[in-house]
Amino acid sequence: MIDREELEVVTFYDNDTRPTKIANSYYFNENIIKMIGSNFVLILEKMDSISIYKEGEIDWFLCMIFHEKMSLLKIPEDELKYLETAKIPYSLEPPAWW
Repeated sequence: MIDREELEVVTFYDNDTRPTKIANSYYFNENIIKMIGSNFVLILEKMDSISIYKEGEIDWFLCMIFHEKMSLLKIPEDELKYLETAKIPYSLEPPAWW
């Protein structure tokens, strides 16, 4: 199992500190997805971001940054067509304010 300190960090805070861990790591499955959906308001109130990692990898591939009202997704460029098909708006550039 990968140690949490090895995981790629999305956001640093004052003094370059790592985010505070307030929950355990979870494997995604249907029940976890339902739990997130049914508790989304509470999650938004208690957490400022969620990072999702593929099993055994230290780099995140999806990060939801609630206080910035955006998500970051790392996918190969040839997979952008799936976002287009699903009519999910995206940008290859960060917002000007970020």
